[in-house]
Amino acid sequence: MQRNFWLNIVDGVAIQSSLTLASPAAILPLFVAQYTQARWVAALVPAIFLIGALPQLWLGARAERSADFQKAAVLQSLAPRLALVVLALVPWLPAAWVLPCFFLVLALFSLSLSGGAPSWLTFIGHVIPAEKRGTFFGYRKALGGVATVAASLGAAWLLQTLPGPTGFAACFGLAALIWLPAIGCMTGTRHNWAAVERPAPLPLRAALADLWGAQPAFRRYMVARAAMACSGMAGGFYVLDAATRFGLGPAAASLLGLAFTFVPSLAGAYWGRLIDRVGHQPVLVGAAIAAGLANMALPLAGSLPFLVACLVLVGCGQAVAEIADNRAVLELGTARSSSALALFNLALMPATLLALLVAGWLSPALVFQLAGGAWLLGAAALLTPSPSLQTLPA
Repeated sequence: MQRNFWLNIVDGVAIQSSLTLASPAAILPLFVAQYTQARWVAALVPAIFLIGALPQLWLGARAERSADFQKAAVLQSLAPRLALVVLALVPWLPAAWVLPCFFLVLALFSLSLSGGAPSWLTFIGHVIPAEKRGTFFGYRKALGGVATVAASLGAAWLLQTLPGPTGFAACFGLAALIWLPAIGCMTGTRHNWAAVERPAPLPLRAALADLWGAQPAFRRYMVARAAMACSGMAGGFYVLDAATRFGLGPAAASLLGLAFTFVPSLAGAYWGRLIDRVGHQPVLVGAAIAAGLANMALPLAGSLPFLVACLVLVGCGQAVAEIADNRAVLELGTARSSSALALFNLALMPATLLALLVAGWLSPALVFQLAGGAWLLGAAALLTPSPSLQTLPA
């Protein structure tokens, strides 16, 4: 139904705008930098977002057996909003308490945000037809990217106008407020849930073993994506390195987040339709090669425009990977899409988490080079001839 398609596009616009105001690639590292210059502390921000995927194993199995996928998705979307409200209060605490409380609330935000993903993907798998999923995720990304421009400009204005941590508190509070319309979009979606077939109950271990053994092509895709995901080691340092290198203040540096969001997301409308036509593998390979070369060129950036161009290509790789991942997970079938998402995210977690923790002790130039190598290694894995990859549905 067109109603369901566009309601859930609007839902994505609200969420992307909200997350721009609490961006783990820009706003959150800049907030941490107000209290410490230790790079390993900044690296904890993306690391905590990765750890947030842990509850997906348990919640994914529950989502598949839920009597009402829609109700489960709506209820699980409330917790991250509440965490953002609490996060807005953290900057008002005594300085010695701010960082410990910030990371505690950030962990709760991450756990609740990632924990609700299996229910949401199961919900989307039922209300969006298979032949329109690439287009759906692409449009959601594209229109959300347009909205993030306003959110980024708003964040820059708040950080410029309000002194010190007050500006960050305003960003977090506004993020919670913007997310509210998404509830109405999800509850307004219509579907005959009573007619949906639920998979036979399986113990969690058996469900994951079934997915792993029955889908060799998807298993190979996960291995390639795990390599690409190691590029996330650079996620917390793009903005911080640029701010240091070019002497940018918090407001100006926060606008660099647009390089990750606006152009890459806007092009998502094209990539989503292209993925529906030719398959996610060739599109992802091209995007990964571009992102890998851009990462390797970042240490050579002698001007801000060149650096921004590199960041745009990195953002393009991340946007294409997100669209391709959602479509690839749903190709397993809506019956076990929740467990498939949990298995996929956990397959990516160990190497990515280790890369993030190591990155805090390395120079920015080396981190960017290693991140570029991770993208290229993943692309090479997808290009290597393999019977399993040839059976991967387009």
